[in-house]
Amino acid sequence: MQRAIEEMSQQFVRAQEQHQEQYLREQEQYLKDREQQENWQRQMMEQQEKWQQQMMAQQQEFQTKILDGQSEQSTNVQESINGLFLRQAKYGEYTQNLYQWKNIYHTIGKHRNLDRMEYDMQTQAKLHYVVHGMPTLNQEIKPFAQCPEFIEQ
Repeated sequence: MQRAIEEMSQQFVRAQEQHQEQYLREQEQYLKDREQQENWQRQMMEQQEKWQQQMMAQQQEFQTKILDGQSEQSTNVQESINGLFLRQAKYGEYTQNLYQWKNIYHTIGKHRNLDRMEYDMQTQAKLHYVVHGMPTLNQEIKPFAQCPEFIEQ
């Protein structure tokens, strides 16, 4: 019996040792698995950090492009407005010049009409003198009414 108890005791010790070894192996495997999981989590966090940095860089680049585009658009609008004001000023100057030329043209036309009227009046006076005054001064000159060749023309 003693021997059977010793044998059982030895089996129990061996079983306990096996159980302890199994427990240590499982503990070791658990620690390895935990270390792998921590490494994987660290890698994922690093990847996420890289991804976030890339996203931030892309967002900054996008915002820079937008600001550059807005600045360029603002410059183009300002240039267009300045061009419009310049064209308006030139149009105003052109209109003013047009009115000045129109006034000059009308003034010249009025003077031309006055000169023409004065010329016509002087010519009429000369013709009147020739038609009515010449026969009075010189009896040999026939009055205009007695000259049928001039009347018919």
